[in-house]
Amino acid sequence: MPLEKNKIQKLEDILAGRQGVYGIYYLNLETEEVVALREKESFPSASLIKLPIIYTLYREAQEGKINLEEKYILKEEDKVGGAGSLYQKETGAVYSYRELARFCGKQSDNTAAAILEKILGDEAIEKTISDLGMRNTSFSRRQTTPEDIAVFWKKLWQGSLKEEYRQEILDSLTDTIFEEQIPAALPAGVKVAHKVGIDEGILHDAGIIFQEPPF
Repeated sequence: MPLEKNKIQKLEDILAGRQGVYGIYYLNLETEEVVALREKESFPSASLIKLPIIYTLYREAQEGKINLEEKYILKEEDKVGGAGSLYQKETGAVYSYRELARFCGKQSDNTAAAILEKILGDEAIEKTISDLGMRNTSFSRRQTTPEDIAVFWKKLWQGSLKEEYRQEILDSLTDTIFEEQIPAALPAGVKVAHKVGIDEGILHDAGIIFQEPPF
């Protein structure tokens, strides 16, 4: 569906004079209406790159390559500071792969993401990115575009994973510890499954808003 030019102009008017570079991609998941601004521009992904990590874990579980209940013992060298709480846990603590994915979603946990990256391997994650059609996303360079992140959510919504796994991913990205952006701007009670990406000079938020229709 062609971009809505009048809505793009409204976006530009809202952003006029504001500091920073904004990339925006709105996609109606039923009508496929698109409103976008700098949608193909490459941005540092920050923690949005955890989305294909989580997806890869569940895809490999669906293919029988991984057991989500397999246990992992936390090592001192696994610990990565910043977002999340796992780096503060005692060495020797035990978590299932499913729990690590939940830490990635609910807390954007850097330690959980690093462990899952080690378990899955960069090649498998890059394959997920390619198979989903995220053509301008690089896992190794930690770069992505607004359009590619919208593609991720669209493919997740369309159900290429079985419903149980799709719902687990959405649940892990709902009612997170980061609810100050998209969710805070919406009426109370509107469900949002989303992922933030926060770093120096970077502030992302992307997800599905479950209104009628969802977008």
